[in-house]
Amino acid sequence: MFKLLITTLLLATSLFALEGRVVKVYDGDTITLLDKDMQQHRIRFYGIDAPEKSQSFGKRSQENLANMIAGKMVNVDVQAEDRYGRSVGIVYLDDVDINKRQVADGYAWAYMQYGGEIYKNDELKAREKKLGMWVDPNIEQPSEYRKRQKNGGNSNTNSGTTASEKAMETFLKAFVDALIK
Repeated sequence: MFKLLITTLLLATSLFALEGRVVKVYDGDTITLLDKDMQQHRIRFYGIDAPEKSQSFGKRSQENLANMIAGKMVNVDVQAEDRYGRSVGIVYLDDVDINKRQVADGYAWAYMQYGGEIYKNDELKAREKKLGMWVDPNIEQPSEYRKRQKNGGNSNTNSGTTASEKAMETFLKAFVDALIK
């Protein structure tokens, strides 16, 4: 309840609002907006995390977002600025929360560490219906994917073993144990 109250307060007190045309869709949660003064603003979507372009469903996530808003006028309630200097906000097209749509369509996670609680139910419904990336039961969260890429492609930096290799090891061990008994 406390987290919901804090999230609601954050949304009610956005830093500022932007309005402009979407001139670039980088991926499923980052766009460039051109305002009326011809200033470009790079926008990172608040509360969601979409697959990286090089990741499974990354291109589809980008395409889903582009189909909704590329070339269109949108409004952004800016919540913060991230460490890369991007405005982090909730993007609206005709009063429709596009962040929510990306999650509801199955092309982004509710990013719980960064305000995603407001999209949690949308993610659960998309998972249940196996929409978008949720057709893949082994889809990897972007944060885990980024960590693995940073560590040379290994999910576990200590052993150098990926998650699939660990799963195969576990399976083979159980299989051999069953044969021995």
